[in-house]
This record gives sequence, structure tokens and C-alpha cells, in this order.
Amino acid sequence: MSLVNLFSGAVAGVSKPSWRAFPNMAVENLSKRKPGKEALLDAAEDMFSRVGYHGASLREIAKAAGFELGLASYHFGKKDELFRQVVSRRMLDSKAMALAWLERGLASAGANVTASVVIEAYIRDRFTQLFEMGPAWSNYSKLSLHFIALEERGALIGDFRIVAQEIFDAYVNALAATMPNARREIVARGFELVRLTLAAMVIDPKTIDLLPDRSNMEEIIEGLIAFFEGGFQSVAQGVAVAPAVSVSQRNKK
Repeated sequence: MSLVNLFSGAVAGVSKPSWRAFPNMAVENLSKRKPGKEALLDAAEDMFSRVGYHGASLREIAKAAGFELGLASYHFGKKDELFRQVVSRRMLDSKAMALAWLERGLASAGANVTASVVIEAYIRDRFTQLFEMGPAWSNYSKLSLHFIALEERGALIGDFRIVAQEIFDAYVNALAATMPNARREIVARGFELVRLTLAAMVIDPKTIDLLPDRSNMEEIIEGLIAFFEGGFQSVAQGVAVAPAVSVSQRNKK
């Protein structure tokens, strides 16, 4: 069954509204021994998520997977190709989940869609991948945020950029529809700030541990929704939003 279909229905026995229910999915077991290529991809995903592209070497990844450098070179040639394959193997499933959360939220709200519905869908997608789907998806979720620092290496993440833009546009379009008097570019700036704020939390989940209500993830989500919705209410009233500044742009200053 595809992830889109998995996310289309409710989970039996869950008291939350059906669109917020997380579907039953098998969590990938990273401790189970895998064939050489898959083990190398898992090790690379883990290492890239922690230290980024520039902080990992092919030799270190091979060692972490329990193999010699020669096997990594045989399967991938150079680190660039290994990175591309790590990026691409979960990319379309990640997109399917992001869009499915949005579609479920919009369908549940019907004619009463507000900015908070769209924001909640995005937060739940991010937190689901980070906290609910096991270490493999958590690693990929964190890894995807390192791409911000790879803007100068567009060839490494070219396909991911296209997919990320499709997700971004879908959420911005949904937000803009709730604020017909706001210019789309201003809505897009606001959503970029939402994305970057969550990125900081995803890259270092320990940030969430510092919150006083860490034991209740629903309270954290509700607090974030209220915080971001307040910003979008200002956008709807015509308050300007400063352009978000990427990591690479900050480093150039």
C-alpha cells in the first residue's frame, strides 16, 4: 500500500479527529543486518543527518556500516553519488506524506479552512517523520534540513529542490486562499519563516526537550499553531514580513 493511501484513512481506536490520526506503519529496523548497499545507505543517512555533507567522508561511512572503503567505492564511486542516492530514496514518500497531511486537513475542514489548519498539517508532517516513524525517517527528516547549507552544490540536491518547491507551493497556495487580501509573496515569506523555525527544531530535537511541556506533544503542537497563526493574522491585516535569510546567505555576511 502506498503512503498516500495509508494516510487517507483513520486509525481505529484513536480519539483524535481522524485526519490527525497517525496510520499504522511498520517502523524500519536499523539494527537488522542488511545487504552491503542498503547498510551503506543507512549509515550514510545517519552520518549526513548528524554532521552534514561536508562533515562525513566515504571512509567513515563505510566503517560505520561495517565494511571496507572498497565496497562503498564499488557501489557509489564517490561521496557525491552516495549522497544523491541517500537523498532520493525517501524523497517521493516524504512528498507524499507532506501533501497527504495537507489534503486530509483541508478535507476535514471543508468550507471552514483557516491558516491554522494548514499550519497544523505542516507541523504534524514534520513531527510525524521526526518522532513517530523510527530512526531511519528521523535521520532523513534531519538530513533534509542540511540541504539549506548546500545551495552552492545544486547538482547534489537538484531533484529534491523540485520536490521541496512543489510541497512549498502547495502549502503557500492553501494559506493564501485563507487570506485573499494578502499578496502571495508575503504569505510565502511567512511560510518560509514557519519552515525555518521548524527546521531548527528538527535538526536538533533536543530543542523540544527544553520546552516545559515536552511530555505532551499535543500541547507543543497547539502552542506552535497558535504562535504561527498569530503571525499570519498579521499578514492578513497587511503587516509586512521580512524575507527569510538562508544559512548560506548569513555566512556570506
